[in-house]
Amino acid sequence: MTQNDIAFRMDELRNDVEKVDSLQKVLLEVIFQRQDMFALDECEWAFVLLGDLTFKLKNELTELTDAAFKNMREGA
Repeated sequence: MTQNDIAFRMDELRNDVEKVDSLQKVLLEVIFQRQDMFALDECEWAFVLLGDLTFKLKNELTELTDAAFKNMREGA
């Protein structure tokens, strides 16, 4: 993976992280500040989505980190 590939993929992942952050803020609002308006079981899908997104991000960041260190070793 080239440095260019890594940079563009990191930019895409940054957008995904912003989505995760927004989802987390909504969940926090619903759970702790709007309990009277929403039943928690109605938010189950959001927790599934949050788990899927964080798992994907973790794996992709691991792949990018490995690629970046490989590039550094090969360039040294």
